[in-house]
Amino acid sequence: MMLEAIETCFPGVFEFELTDGGMHIVAFLQRGIEDTALAALWTQHELYVRPLSGWYAQTQKRYGLVIGYTNIRSTEEAKKILQRVQEKTLELMHL
Repeated sequence: MMLEAIETCFPGVFEFELTDGGMHIVAFLQRGIEDTALAALWTQHELYVRPLSGWYAQTQKRYGLVIGYTNIRSTEEAKKILQRVQEKTLELMHL
């Protein structure tokens, strides 16, 4: 549900490594921007998000979001929440 909502609200912005299960999505940013500001924005709007770059110890980091989705009950709910951050997200990404 969350993956479908992200792809609808942000087409072509993220790349995903899909797994068969879990409680989060790793969404890699295709453009090199700081993911900490993006994670902070999304966290303010009922989304459980952490910046991916914090998980890297090396100097070569990948940027993106680790997005929890256990609090999402439907695709429509996910889209509604993502639409709240859509404009500011695109501004941060200079899109």
